Amino acid sequence: MRSMLLVGFLLSILPVAWAGEPGLMVRLYEFEGDVSAVPELAPDQIPSDVIYVEALDLKDKYGTLTERFLAEIDGFVTTPAKGEYTFRLTCDDGGLLWIDGRMVVNHDGAHGPTPKDGTITLPEGTSPLRIRHFQGTGGAVLKLEWKV
Repeated sequence: MRSMLLVGFLLSILPVAWAGEPGLMVRLYEFEGDVSAVPELAPDQIPSDVIYVEALDLKDKYGTLTERFLAEIDGFVTTPAKGEYTFRLTCDDGGLLWIDGRMVVNHDGAHGPTPKDGTITLPEGTSPLRIRHFQGTGGAVLKLEWKV
């Protein structure tokens, strides 16, 4: 299992989000109270913070927020050939991964930093990627890895 580095093999940027540089856009939403699953946002909810990261390996690096928040991460997966790709999402607390509009990893719920894998067949070219991750209290981890 290799870390998914954006300047390397698989991911490239949302072109509108960051002037064509490699990376991912991370929108952070603060919430009150305790949750045990990825929460839904109000239709008009505005992010508390927006950050850009080159690779998805966040450990306690979520802008200004440290607890009780939802992170929505958007980018693209660029695959060199049609084939089956396995993605590993390690998160504390819950996380959901979609690629090309299809759920690949459902690792929802309140838990410590544990990995969960999912496999998807992708065409050659670029497909949108989205992760929704919530952090309750305690340590925060979000990491995406891949293998062919």
